[in-house]
Amino acid sequence: MSSEQVLVEKLFRISAVVALDISSQKTLSFERVLQFMDNNFSFAPFEKVAANYNDDDIFNLLFEGESATWFKYNEQNDQITLVIQLPTFVVPNSQFKNETDLLLHCPTLNLAKAFTMNSKMRRIGKVLRKINKLVSHNRITAKPPINPQASVPNSQKDDVKIVNSSALATEFSNIFVQKTFPKLIGLDCEGVNLGSNGRLSLVQISVNGTQYLFDLQAAKNDKKLSADIINALSNILTNEAVVKVIHDCRNDILALYKSYAIIVKSVMDTRLLYQEITKSTKDISFNELCKIYSIPENPFKEVGKKLHKNGSWCSRPLTDLMIRYSSADVRYLTQLYLTMIHSVPGPMLEKTFKAVLTKVTKLVEGVIKPIPSSSSALFNSVGHMATTSSTTQSIHTKENQSDLSKVPVSNTLQVSGATSTTNTPPPITVSQPTSSNHSFKLEIVNQIYTFLDLFPKRIQEKISKVSGIEVNSLIEVAMDKGRPYELFYYHKQTSFYDPTFIVQQEDIDEITKKLSFGSDNRAGMDGSLHRISAMVNRGGNIIGLTLRVGRAVIGRAKVFSDFIEQGKSVLLLGRPGSGKTTFIRDFARNLSENRRVVVVDTSCEIGGFGDIPHVAIGKARRMQVSDIRKQQEVMIQAVQNHTPEVIVIDEIGTKDEVNTARTIAQRGVVLCGSAHGDMKSILKNPVLCELLGGVESVIMSDRNATSDGEKMRLQLKADPIFDVIIQLPDDPALNEWKIFTDLKSTVQNILAKRPYQMEIRTLDVNSNTLQSSHITVE
Repeated sequence: MSSEQVLVEKLFRISAVVALDISSQKTLSFERVLQFMDNNFSFAPFEKVAANYNDDDIFNLLFEGESATWFKYNEQNDQITLVIQLPTFVVPNSQFKNETDLLLHCPTLNLAKAFTMNSKMRRIGKVLRKINKLVSHNRITAKPPINPQASVPNSQKDDVKIVNSSALATEFSNIFVQKTFPKLIGLDCEGVNLGSNGRLSLVQISVNGTQYLFDLQAAKNDKKLSADIINALSNILTNEAVVKVIHDCRNDILALYKSYAIIVKSVMDTRLLYQEITKSTKDISFNELCKIYSIPENPFKEVGKKLHKNGSWCSRPLTDLMIRYSSADVRYLTQLYLTMIHSVPGPMLEKTFKAVLTKVTKLVEGVIKPIPSSSSALFNSVGHMATTSSTTQSIHTKENQSDLSKVPVSNTLQVSGATSTTNTPPPITVSQPTSSNHSFKLEIVNQIYTFLDLFPKRIQEKISKVSGIEVNSLIEVAMDKGRPYELFYYHKQTSFYDPTFIVQQEDIDEITKKLSFGSDNRAGMDGSLHRISAMVNRGGNIIGLTLRVGRAVIGRAKVFSDFIEQGKSVLLLGRPGSGKTTFIRDFARNLSENRRVVVVDTSCEIGGFGDIPHVAIGKARRMQVSDIRKQQEVMIQAVQNHTPEVIVIDEIGTKDEVNTARTIAQRGVVLCGSAHGDMKSILKNPVLCELLGGVESVIMSDRNATSDGEKMRLQLKADPIFDVIIQLPDDPALNEWKIFTDLKSTVQNILAKRPYQMEIRTLDVNSNTLQSSHITVE
């Protein structure tokens, strides 16, 4: 028998094993420990084993978690007690009645508080590390008291999978496609200054006894891998059927939302659960909570603090300490949660749940900020903030027609796209308005930090520190070689131009090497709505860039929820920049909740760039178009091959696209599309007027000529393709929309110069109410 084996055998003869109480002041001195070792074991094998390791090994041993040891002195029988922990417990099998008893008496402890480094401790550590390897076949599997399926792994890395490939992302996703998929997972995040202005680099999920570490930092330069990882995360974290257990969710849910537009649903926060159970307001730490409920703690918490202080979480590759620290944060989260609710009396359980969920909901709502309620700020159709005058007046009355006299004289009024300046109100009949008190709060998804990641570090810092301007209000960056950077913000009058802040060719090159530009000199970022357009010189080299922050506005189409529910075909009209795409995107999301929707995304503006569409289109499927001239072909393919109930097209502009839209409508498929212009200009457009049925000229007989002798008359050629037209305002800051429903009658009346009707809907962001008035224009 070797000397090492003799040492192991003697260790197994220790009669009592009790965990060291960190709060106790009766811990042994190292001299006493050494005396114990000398009295019980021959010193020769101790020296022999110690010779195999240097000081660096032992530092890693004690502070990066390979293994660890605790001693305690029993005054009554003058006996030293020893426990070997991390990654597991090495004790005689006969010491405890069962494995649960072992877990309850031997919780994982805080290593950094237990020991300080000195040469004698290094010598003991060297021996114990070797012992830990020699007795690996004798380790006990300790099971938690609530969930007997979860076990303490032989090594705290054996149960860890670092998701840094598409295959592992798919493996993770496949767990949740089974009929009996897990309904409970542990969740945590790591990064630098996590929160609204921090950087998320790692997401940890514990499921079925495995810790999946999603390495977002390592994947950010691989567009496909990054998209696969984000999609796998998003699908699970937004799934309401899966409960996510987090300890202190505040920074985590904020980081996931700000960085990747992921809105985590069905969250159970153990910190809030503890506060509710104890009726306290204490911000209890994870390890404190584990200790109370006899759950293994994260033994790397203290030493791991240095990772947060020096920004290590954004450094790669992941170190051994980073892997062990992050996985230990989620390994026992679900077990902790189950143990906590097991302690709540049955009659109080439902009340406790509701109280915690209410608090979590408020936290989430605080992260997904609604539109401002200030009277001077309105949220426009494209998700940008715009300042409007407090004296803005509406052209429609809130009471009756007589109130139109209150409109100031010489006021410019918009009626069906025709502008008229007059000293008297135009001939408009206004019906009694109605209002809706449904919630019209919006969720703004801008992913500003993924946008900033495109830039060189010095540029990121400069953009982030523009004096007096919030980085989240950035909408566009213009870069031209040899000229200053120009930054544009929500308000059109707000921009940043520093003559000393000059664009270098190296800056452009560093950005473009991360992107793939198409023949139209446009590129994007996978999983985002950001748009990058290039300017090239005569040699085809990129010498300028326009980078626009993509924003999704979740809930924007709610003001037209009646048309969505009725399954109406809707055509959105508006000038460039009026927010048509923002509405189209949210229409797709809403319609996909209970219908099969296919988006024909010609320019990737609806679903974003990359193979995986942006979460803003919901469950809708997306077909990309390789060449803008082939949009109509893809529209037909969508109907023939994928049996959709709804087809969404962002921009209809050619005769072939119009004809294809009619063919699709005749097959009974609902259409949702957009076109440039307003009702008046569309009717004058020889191509786009076909969307409204088409216009043809008819020569009348003398008998049927008009009173002024006009024999030529315009009339509708066929039924309109769409059921409803929504005309967006030229000024996107105005939350006011003109709606035409009975299109056939409306178009016929406009062509015949007869009175026609339209509805005007106005969203009052201060009172969160939607007002509707029906007017007759003569």
